[in-house]
Amino acid sequence: MSEQRYTDGAYLQRHPTWHREHSDWKAMQVQRLLARHALVPRTVVEVGCGAGGILAALQRHLDRSVEFTGYEIAPDAIRLAQPLANERLRFVQGDFVASASSPVDVLLAIDVVEHVSDYLGLLHALRRRARAHVFHLPLDLSLLSSLRPERLRWAYESVGHLHYFTAETALRALRNAGYNVTDWTFTAVELDLPPPPGQRQRLRALRRLGRRISPGWTSRVLGGFSLLALCTEELARP
Repeated sequence: MSEQRYTDGAYLQRHPTWHREHSDWKAMQVQRLLARHALVPRTVVEVGCGAGGILAALQRHLDRSVEFTGYEIAPDAIRLAQPLANERLRFVQGDFVASASSPVDVLLAIDVVEHVSDYLGLLHALRRRARAHVFHLPLDLSLLSSLRPERLRWAYESVGHLHYFTAETALRALRNAGYNVTDWTFTAVELDLPPPPGQRQRLRALRRLGRRISPGWTSRVLGGFSLLALCTEELARP
């Protein structure tokens, strides 16, 4: 069930855009993080690239010589991504971990780790495949989600989250897999983009206020945040 939903058409039926409406926003978060650390990649790979929107957006803003490759196991997502392909942006249906590709400058895993049954195994397998890694993980665990378990059930049934993190457990997972977390920050797509239909406006207002005061506290109590982390090979533990 964990991977079948991505290959049998079930996920596309629930999410016909494959979340492409968030792609520009996610690419902007990645671009800002790379710029903050003066990272100028020549090769970028995205694991679990979905409909390809993140890489397409990054290509518009990074140097024109950068080569981008997106890997995705879902045939429906690859079909959505292929129209975006060009000379320096290609999409591959397959498992990047099983591929024989050489290490790249930057590897992206944006909202992917929480979908993988053996997520620690995935993190270990990706570590030596790039000189820098950017991870984005939703922080589903909060006081509010503990009091409202239907929220976690929705995260599993609708979007396929198998694991639920706080900022602390997400960072610990990366470090336990041998990564050195060079930089990290909270993100909140639902606060930066127009709210989805049915979202409670009072809760959104509280999260917005809490982000200005203490995003960490707000994430732990009210939820609605993700963690964006940069890890670099040069600083990684042996």
